[in-house]
Amino acid sequence: MRFLFLGRHPAIPLASGFMLLSGGIGIAGFTTHIPNSKIVAGVTIAGVDVGGMTRDEASAALDETVQRQNQAEIVLKHPSKPDTWRRTLGMLGADVKVSDALDKALAIGDAESVAQRLINGDKPRGVAISISIELSEHASKTWLRQIAHQLNRLPTDAHAFAKKGVGLTIDKPHKTGTRLEMDATWKEVLAFGDGLFDGSEATVVLTTTEPKIRNSDLSPLGTLRSAYFTNYASSSANRKGNLALAAAKLDGHLLQPGEVFSYNDRVGPRTESRGWKTAHQFQDGQIVDGIGGGVCQSSSTLYNAVLMGGLKIVERHNHSLPVAYLSPARDASVSFGHLDFKFANNTDGPLYMTAAADGKKFHIRLYGPLATQVPKVSVETTDPIYLPNGAYKVAAKRTIQHPDGRVETEDLGWDTYSKPKPTVTVKPVLPVRPVPQPVPTAPTRP
Repeated sequence: MRFLFLGRHPAIPLASGFMLLSGGIGIAGFTTHIPNSKIVAGVTIAGVDVGGMTRDEASAALDETVQRQNQAEIVLKHPSKPDTWRRTLGMLGADVKVSDALDKALAIGDAESVAQRLINGDKPRGVAISISIELSEHASKTWLRQIAHQLNRLPTDAHAFAKKGVGLTIDKPHKTGTRLEMDATWKEVLAFGDGLFDGSEATVVLTTTEPKIRNSDLSPLGTLRSAYFTNYASSSANRKGNLALAAAKLDGHLLQPGEVFSYNDRVGPRTESRGWKTAHQFQDGQIVDGIGGGVCQSSSTLYNAVLMGGLKIVERHNHSLPVAYLSPARDASVSFGHLDFKFANNTDGPLYMTAAADGKKFHIRLYGPLATQVPKVSVETTDPIYLPNGAYKVAAKRTIQHPDGRVETEDLGWDTYSKPKPTVTVKPVLPVRPVPQPVPTAPTRP
């Protein structure tokens, strides 16, 4: 038996293998901390017993489990249909945190002193450690976007058309839309926490999106407040196409009391990517080709329907040149980002707009609530007053006779139209074709 000595006091051997110094002094190393080189007994990681193993041995023991769990699936279910969507953890770029789990395993009992470890010996600790997982944000969002593409549906507004003698008839009932809430759905998946290691099953989170116009919004309407049309039968095919597109964008708009209508907001930018074609339009006193040419005929037709409906004009601009489809002072020029036509619904009820382009005439109709009386409106214009520079100006006045007997007169202001600038057309120079020369022949011998 070996004895340790500190000073003059002999160490006394104990049955446990520790040495106790006579005089009550503890031996060196009795409370010394030594880091674990092996995982203590009774520790499992993801169900695998790793007690007594080194870090490398435990990592190797977990390889098969990690590979198997990479094939575990996350299943997303539709809340009311049998549809499901599946992705394995591997497909979602799972980062399995094995190293973190091993750190936790080796840390068990690591803070104990040598004496505590010897006392605990091989006593199982009964500790189960799970392996956490981080999924790729890019892969996860890509998957959710694919699901959203299948599930998302925009709401559809109710639509009505004018039926002679009946008023408005609903031909397209409204439909609610559906939207996948991606963040909320992913929260349902992540709620499993470390349980993701074994896959998970969650229900996608869907919300209902409401249409702006419901059937019930249109059913109380049907009194024709005003209508106006202009002719465009002689227009080019491109100009007719632009007017048809303008009609499609204006048709079916519901304007609530006090609301201001903006032509540019409703119709949007006139670009090729949005379907607009090149046709004649006014620019700096000249007729030029431009994308969306002819669209001003739709805004001008609308302006006259608004005038005849007794509605409040908020913004309106005349053209630089007179137009062929309307008298001076009755037009409304628009240019996205520059000139707009706006009017307000200054009535007590909603107004519903229908627009149609049949290839010959452009129609605008405005409908109000049933069983309502509409005002009688007239618009007068002055004779042109010519200016020294060749331009001329015209004034307009509107008279509104309200159903209650009130008469309202409104000066609409003066509009100035320029003298058209001469358009110079440069014809291309055609190449001069060379005149073929006779090929000289060799003289014949006599």
